[in-house]
Amino acid sequence: VIVVEFMGGDPSKSVSYVAPVYIDGDGGNLAPVTVEFRDVNGDQKPDMIIHIHLPTQDQPVVFINDGSRFRPSNGSDKIHL
Repeated sequence: VIVVEFMGGDPSKSVSYVAPVYIDGDGGNLAPVTVEFRDVNGDQKPDMIIHIHLPTQDQPVVFINDGSRFRPSNGSDKIHL
């Protein structure tokens, strides 16, 4: 899953975020994907949550807002979904 952000609507300043999830099986490429923005670590900045809706589960992938862009979450982030 790739989410593309267009900074200020300018395609020349686009940033791509790749969800590190491999979807296996027939029809995996057809799994619905939604994006949600809300603060998940308590720093008052909206973080990006990519939801991959698989047949047996919802697979969330979190990118943390560091004030200038989103970065992949890591083990030291205190995330509350």
